[in-house]
Amino acid sequence: SQDKIFLRNITQILSLDFNSSGKNMVLSAISNGKSDIYTLNIRGAGKRLTNDSFDELSPVFLNDSTIIYSSNFTSLGK
Repeated sequence: SQDKIFLRNITQILSLDFNSSGKNMVLSAISNGKSDIYTLNIRGAGKRLTNDSFDELSPVFLNDSTIIYSSNFTSLGK
């Protein structure tokens, strides 16, 4: 599920990108000591897209509905 963003918990923004209309941004930010991906619109409404122990970095919009980012996630199974 997507958590509502709480900007006061973000201690550092690592990178950000705007969609083509400039009305939405996606950002990689550190909150509680870990990096996750968030979205934020021009009204200030946002969501956390990732919430795990891995580092998610360098998010970019491919188009208005698709976001890609890098992660150090590795599969632990065989």
